Amino acid sequence: CALAPATINSFIVNGQLLAMQRVLVRAGDRFADRPIAEVMKRDRVTVVSLTKPGGQPMLCPPSEWVIEPGDGLMLQGEIETLESIRRESARRAESPQPA
Repeated sequence: CALAPATINSFIVNGQLLAMQRVLVRAGDRFADRPIAEVMKRDRVTVVSLTKPGGQPMLCPPSEWVIEPGDGLMLQGEIETLESIRRESARRAESPQPA
C-alpha cells in the first residue's frame, strides 16, 4: 500500500495498519466548524494536534474545541479512513468554488 505524502508515520496495531496524516481544513470541509469530539466520534480518527494559522501546534487539543477553516490537523486512524479523507479533501480543492 503506497502512502500519501501527507502521511508522516504508519504502524501496525493488532494487525491493523494505522497512520498519522496532516490535514489542512478548508471552508466546507467535513471537519470545518465542528467540535473535535464530534469529528473523532463520527470519523473514527484521533486529533493528535491542532495548529491555528500562524500558531504553534497544540498537542491533544481539548475535545470541545471547534475546528475552523485554516486549522492544520494531525490525525491518527486507520489508513483506509485517512486515505478517504485525503481523497475527499483533494476533490474539494480541485472543484471550482462558487463566486
